[in-house]
Amino acid sequence: MNIKLYTLSILVFCLVINTSAQPTKAITVIHCDPDDPNPGDSNSWPQDVTPITWNTLQQMVSYADSKNVKLTIQMTGDWVNIALKSQARIDSVNQWQLRGHEIAAHHHLYLHTYWDGYTNVSSQINGANGATYVDSTEVFYNQLRVLCAPNSLLTAGVGPAGSPKDTVAMEWSHGIIYQTTNRSKLTPDDKGGRFTDEAFSDISLDTLYDPLRNHNFNVCKLSYCFLENVDSVNTIMSKINGSPFSIIGGVIHPFNYSASKTPFEAWIDSISVRFPGQCKSVSTVIQESSCNSLVSSIQDKTLKDSKATNIFPNPARNVVKVFLNSEKHQFAEAAIYTLSGKKVKTFYLGYIPKGSFTLKSSVSELNKGTYVIKISKDETIESLILLKE
Repeated sequence: MNIKLYTLSILVFCLVINTSAQPTKAITVIHCDPDDPNPGDSNSWPQDVTPITWNTLQQMVSYADSKNVKLTIQMTGDWVNIALKSQARIDSVNQWQLRGHEIAAHHHLYLHTYWDGYTNVSSQINGANGATYVDSTEVFYNQLRVLCAPNSLLTAGVGPAGSPKDTVAMEWSHGIIYQTTNRSKLTPDDKGGRFTDEAFSDISLDTLYDPLRNHNFNVCKLSYCFLENVDSVNTIMSKINGSPFSIIGGVIHPFNYSASKTPFEAWIDSISVRFPGQCKSVSTVIQESSCNSLVSSIQDKTLKDSKATNIFPNPARNVVKVFLNSEKHQFAEAAIYTLSGKKVKTFYLGYIPKGSFTLKSSVSELNKGTYVIKISKDETIESLILLKE
């Protein structure tokens, strides 16, 4: 057997079967789930994403802060959108990160009962819940990169539980190297993540294959269990001494906290006492492990061979996308002008991350003709010709 391959196999084997006497660290994940895909149906989703919902998340972060517990806050597209609409919310996110919390991605595949509308599978236009296509998953990830900048987007949870690994890989993005998942590998019908044994795991390495990019990549992953009620929390805590795993993990939604604060606060109280100073974000826990040296990243082929700003489609009829690369995290404005220099509309005003980023604008309201799209950054202005059909 190849010596390097043998050494890697032994190392991965040791990572997976780490036989520590009991957990020594705790992770807490908040799943900020997608908006109601059918607003007229009150039973289709527990809670819309609104400023009130955002306030619930702020309360959860404040309670975790009071106990020195660091959170991994995983957001879907709707949560990112509502955050980017308010400078106060952007400032809050920045402060959370400064205090050690992590902003991460949460993505519901079209296989999920409640699809969030994003997918890299271009042929997929409808989800199981009747939700329809919003945009590519890459657009969602890039918007989230803006929100968490200047920090990097490192962690994602993509589901539902039991989804095929290649389907998860197709919805992954460059630079994301850590995964939250369920240790049971159950199907969605079996409610993966609802069994208390899933709260315990070791950091393990997983290889994913993305058929869209024809590319393998490695992620480090951790498991968690949903904190559905106080009984679940108590059961998890009662199993700590007998667990052979090194990490304990819990996950909950903001709408759960709105319904009852008790499970989340009981969890935070318990782990803060049991693991003082060791209640950390997912990325921090994994970065402190040997698994961190084995991860790789999916190839970013969107702008792989070009640093130039470009637009697509062109000519455009309904929607135009602007693909750009930025050498740093900076403020930018994107606007459409007539050839005479009159501004027609500003379709983006805010921060863009270092690296590749995608902007999108409706152009269906424009008359047929030739326009100019100007991208104004801190120190440069780029102009591109747009043909409107």
